[in-house]
Amino acid sequence: MTAAIGEDGALVVDVNARPGTVVAAEALRAILDARPDPERLSGEEIAHIPRERLEAFGRPSPPADTAAWQRSDESDGRWFWLGALALLGVEAWIRRGRSAALAISEVDAHAA
Repeated sequence: MTAAIGEDGALVVDVNARPGTVVAAEALRAILDARPDPERLSGEEIAHIPRERLEAFGRPSPPADTAAWQRSDESDGRWFWLGALALLGVEAWIRRGRSAALAISEVDAHAA
């Protein structure tokens, strides 16, 4: 037994039995029972909201002010500068430690 959808969207069932027999009827019933129930699926369908109702929920946006960022006190720039200065301080501390160790080893090398 095979079932397929035809070119026109119709259900095509091929059963290895004569059309008027109980076997063919049972096969067709098994195929039809295997389909999803349209009543149950309609309950799972996403609700449709008309366009007019959706537009009633919204409001028009104000015109864009391209200079607003210049008047804002909420800037993250100062934190980025603070981070950059902290990294420069860490780098200077690491370099100072290496240069002091290097200077001592050079003195030891010249003394020998």
